[in-house]
Amino acid sequence: YSFTRSETAEEFLQDVSLYGTSFTSDYYFFAKSPCDAFVEPGVQSSDDLSISNLSVGKIYTYCVRAVANHYMDQGSEDSSYSRSLRSSDDTCARHRVRWEASIHGKVTTEPDAGSLPINKVQISWELLDNDNATSVIASGQTTTGKAGIFDIVFNLEDYRLHVDADADAESSDFPVRVTFIKTTGDGGNATKHRFLCNQGEDDCTDKGVVLYLNHLEFNAPLHVYDDTSIPFRGKITVGDTGTPNGCAINAATVCLHHKSTRGTDNTLVCGETSFDGSYNLPIVIGSVVNSVNIAYHDHEFIPWSGNEKNYEKGIVIKEGERYDGNDFVDMTKARLFVDVVGGKCNKRMGNANIAVTIVGCPKWEGLGVTQSGTRGEHYVPAQLLNIAVSDFRDDADKRISYIFDHFQGTTPLERTINLR
Repeated sequence: YSFTRSETAEEFLQDVSLYGTSFTSDYYFFAKSPCDAFVEPGVQSSDDLSISNLSVGKIYTYCVRAVANHYMDQGSEDSSYSRSLRSSDDTCARHRVRWEASIHGKVTTEPDAGSLPINKVQISWELLDNDNATSVIASGQTTTGKAGIFDIVFNLEDYRLHVDADADAESSDFPVRVTFIKTTGDGGNATKHRFLCNQGEDDCTDKGVVLYLNHLEFNAPLHVYDDTSIPFRGKITVGDTGTPNGCAINAATVCLHHKSTRGTDNTLVCGETSFDGSYNLPIVIGSVVNSVNIAYHDHEFIPWSGNEKNYEKGIVIKEGERYDGNDFVDMTKARLFVDVVGGKCNKRMGNANIAVTIVGCPKWEGLGVTQSGTRGEHYVPAQLLNIAVSDFRDDADKRISYIFDHFQGTTPLERTINLR
């Protein structure tokens, strides 16, 4: 079988293939029976459009004829004369070249967040006129699958896409605008996803991204990053003050860290606690948190007893999940020396009840200790503290009024000390 392509649109002309172009090699077929054989050459006899260089929108005539050394005998009225035919007549069909192209895209988290695939992202696209960007030739929607992959396939016939095969790139490239939408959660907890294009350089959440495609440009790559952050919340308080609602630590720096398989420690995000000790860090979906590091005057912090999360194993940040209750307590203690003496000779006067409170934390009733000597040594929270003598008694446990009035009279004596 021999195949030809002609630029004529008249498919019933005699010998139309005589002036046509042979676009593929002959297809050889050996029939098992003389009749009713079904011939199916498949792609072996197809027209490779990437080589043919055909004009979009133009009509071409494709013809096929059977060819053999001795195809058949053709008789005549003169029985003494006959001739041998070497091919059949043409069988032809017309075909208009359509504009074809495709985009192969994927949506993942950023490489630093593991390049995890993002499922169920709504992809909207518009193929625009290259002469008028406000004119939409075609549009559609698709959705990413579990692998975060999506494909946009174009096979269109529109006069605005008719371009000569020899046209320059400016005339043959058509813009395609692609936008991305995903929302996680419902109501007040709904989170609108944020997307980055051009290797994470541009925020394309609202405006999308524009690609330029040519006819027969297939699987044009498009990699989009989902940079959506989910709140990672917790509270930092002073130990032994009624955790987790104890005395808040303000202005502590909280950083989330990820430990790579190579053992390197990477900082994911940092922030400071507010006046009530709470922190709210935006952590990107797909990140893995291996530790929560708290910087505050070189103090030591441990998870609150109600915080049983295994940070060392790694907490994978997933869309639609909540990451609250990451509470830590400051267990750092300081040595406090309190001298309560009388006169210039620093004499013992009795038994002093010492009240230790944290500045700015009226909710904590404080630490009460009794010292019978002139100097007392106490282990207290390493914070900004108020120190006062709340009561004074003799060895018979009776209040010594004039000394009590000195410390707790009209103007109570209180000393502030910074032990942070």
